[in-house]
Amino acid sequence: MNNYYEGFLLGEWQVYPETGVLSRNGLRIRAEPKVIDLLMALIHSPEQFGSREQLLAKVWPDVVVNEEVLTRAVSELRTLLGDTSRNRRYILTVPKRGYKLLLTPTTLCKPPSQPSDNSRPMFAQWSRWIMLGKLAHHIAVFAGYVFLGAGSWLYWADSRDHHATPALDSGAIAQSPYNCDPSDSATLSSKFKAA
Repeated sequence: MNNYYEGFLLGEWQVYPETGVLSRNGLRIRAEPKVIDLLMALIHSPEQFGSREQLLAKVWPDVVVNEEVLTRAVSELRTLLGDTSRNRRYILTVPKRGYKLLLTPTTLCKPPSQPSDNSRPMFAQWSRWIMLGKLAHHIAVFAGYVFLGAGSWLYWADSRDHHATPALDSGAIAQSPYNCDPSDSATLSSKFKAA
């Protein structure tokens, strides 16, 4: 029996059960652990066929689950593998019995190495600096608003002091709002007496 846990080919997919990664043409997908357990149970079943009861016992040991959980896990595995057409390429449903893996896996020499920092796309390497630049921009805009507000307040406070009404001097003479000649005061007082 082959040890497929280090990685294997299944059709066009490279599968790495230890990490839960499925890879094809540079696309890497991470699968849920129970989905990988289901795939491994099918691989290790005689003739790659597993009855519903056998698969439930292997994937969910010591746990009581219904068959719907198995159906959903198979559906998720098919979706990950791209096996969604009527003509199944990877997993065949045997009605009322179970599931059969249609392809035989082949072992890989070694699993792929994890990508180094230098192999990441350029935008991923610079994303931290872009975020710092955005933060600096927001801080600068906030500081501008603070300075604008403080300057406006100082201008308002200073202009209030210059436009204040001067206090009346106690020695000042009140002036009449009428343009009157002081020599006409006798004339004016005689007019008011007559009235």
